[in-house]
Amino acid sequence: MPDLSHSQLNMQHGVMFLDREGNILSVNKRFAQELGYSKDQFEPNTIFQVNPHFNFLAWKKLWTELQEKGVVQLETEHLTSTGLSLPVKLRGV
Repeated sequence: MPDLSHSQLNMQHGVMFLDREGNILSVNKRFAQELGYSKDQFEPNTIFQVNPHFNFLAWKKLWTELQEKGVVQLETEHLTSTGLSLPVKLRGV
């Protein structure tokens, strides 16, 4: 599991680390709070639980694009702990 640096933990933007299978490896406090969780009680295990637009094939396509380009940006949605849809701008590096 990635060890978040002090600056990543305390960023004003949400930070989420994922692996190639879409598993959530770590999130910072801000990311958890944006979705209605405390950092210690963050429940989703995969991007598929957080983002209603990603299935495994869509995630693999985005992961491949990230590997090829080094950075990807997109607008999408995340689901909060109460099931509400939250518009987000993502940047993957």
